[in-house]
Amino acid sequence: MSLVGTAMAVHGIALIVEHERDLHWSVLLELGCIGLILLPWSVRLPSGASWRPGVPLMMMSIFLLQPAYVVVVPIAGLIVLTAKARAPWWKYFETIAHVGIGLYVGAKAYYAFLGLFHLTPFAMTLSLLPALLVHLLVNRLISALIVANRERRSLREQIRLTVKELHWGYLNAYFLIVVASLLDHRTMELGILAITILQVGIFKSVGHYSRMEQIKQSAWKDGLTNLENRASWELFCDSAQTGMSDGQIGVVDVNDFKDINDKHGHLVGDEVLRQIADTLQAVLPRGARIFRVGGDEFAVFVRGVQRVDLVGAIQTGIAARRALQPAHLGNLFVSVGQAVWPDDGRTVTDLFVVADRRMYEAKRSARYTESGIDFGIPASVLSLILAIESRDPYTSGHNLRVAYYAWQLALHMDVDMATLKTIFRAGLVHDVGKIGIPDAILNKQGKLTAEEYRVVQQHPVTGYEMCVKLDFASSELDAIRYHHERWDGSGYPSGLNGLQTPVVARILAVADVYDALTSSRVYREAWTHDAAMDYLVAQRGRQFDPACVDQWIDVNRDRPQREQFLAWVQDTSLKDALRDMTLPAQP
Repeated sequence: MSLVGTAMAVHGIALIVEHERDLHWSVLLELGCIGLILLPWSVRLPSGASWRPGVPLMMMSIFLLQPAYVVVVPIAGLIVLTAKARAPWWKYFETIAHVGIGLYVGAKAYYAFLGLFHLTPFAMTLSLLPALLVHLLVNRLISALIVANRERRSLREQIRLTVKELHWGYLNAYFLIVVASLLDHRTMELGILAITILQVGIFKSVGHYSRMEQIKQSAWKDGLTNLENRASWELFCDSAQTGMSDGQIGVVDVNDFKDINDKHGHLVGDEVLRQIADTLQAVLPRGARIFRVGGDEFAVFVRGVQRVDLVGAIQTGIAARRALQPAHLGNLFVSVGQAVWPDDGRTVTDLFVVADRRMYEAKRSARYTESGIDFGIPASVLSLILAIESRDPYTSGHNLRVAYYAWQLALHMDVDMATLKTIFRAGLVHDVGKIGIPDAILNKQGKLTAEEYRVVQQHPVTGYEMCVKLDFASSELDAIRYHHERWDGSGYPSGLNGLQTPVVARILAVADVYDALTSSRVYREAWTHDAAMDYLVAQRGRQFDPACVDQWIDVNRDRPQREQFLAWVQDTSLKDALRDMTLPAQP
């Protein structure tokens, strides 16, 4: 389109130069000056399209100039318009083509009909009426193509909006053009001026109409994403309570949205929300209603009895969008819950409650899902972990941190996927055997007696025996039973040395001691990261596997893992992280 419009403009300029003596220069210059002044003036209609008072005035050239010349009339005004918008270079050609092609086709239609009506009274006006209709259709079609591409709408939807916005302002503007065709050509310059003044008044009315429409839309539309807003959702819920007979509800929430705002600023956060809104509109079935019901939460309603996999469609769309994002948005993830009528409820409110609960279940599970690894822990074991941590506030979050540190160390050691899962699961439950240690020993401030120390040394065996009954894998049981063994053979409970201790237990031992040293205890303050690292190095080849210590040093070289953990999980309290969690038992 841009190439065709540009070629027509160049051809028109060349003809003006060649036939300068035959031109109606006063009309050409007057229309050009009016375009220069009025074309940059516009009002944005609710669909995103713009309406300009200068364009109808340019249409007077349809019956005053030859088709080849009408393309040249708006060029000066369009150049100023595009420059003020600071648009890219290609936009100049697109804008000139948009207006120029419409005028050219209208002029061609006018002269074609004039040949039919030339012997008829008012032939000029009779020819102008169908020509204006042709211009309207072509101009609005081109506008719909441009706006649909910019607003990422389907052409069909944009044409519907464009037709809806053919308000009385268009009718009045076209009526003025018809009136102009009736004027005496000897006073056409004054007539053009009079028509221009009237058109400016019409434009004022159009601007008022547009502002009223925008105010009306703002009551039901979210200004950031252009989706339906919370008020629209509440109205929908009220209206659907008694009339719902089918459909599905989806709830979408952005994971760690606060972190995105904190790290990258609210402008990036706003862009994330727009990206998600665009994705939802792209992947959901036609006719789906999408609402922004909270800061980072969306609700979706899809009508129909046929079930749609909303979770799969949305997650797939977000994954595809994530792959195209810059690095700082590469960790964009959402949690999705879905509820279906009538299995999950018979009202919108009931379905929303179920979908919202499933979304939060997905969000909590996401804390234990990284790189495609599903860390399933039986709920009964998690309850025991929480019970243990509630007995000793000084170790709150210890199990989750150990699981995370051990997992990062294992990742750096390039172990296989199954071992990664083992490491994380074992890290979460490695101290579950402490449930059998009396509070008086567990929270004792002074030095333990020999008998008390023997009780503490039994907790790996107790944890092992508990998890055997829960069908934990043998590698996970090894990590639980042997994570207190030492490289030199002086550990407990079995006195294994060197490579006799399974690698999962050796990895877990480094993570366990690092977190114990860097955490406060009832009997001492927390060590610094550097002090804890110095201790691990000093015990390399004694307490710890030298290879594990070396790899742990590399893992912490750029940034301490303790800081990275805080970025990974907002709250280091395992009790809070796992509250109300329901995870599937291990297969």
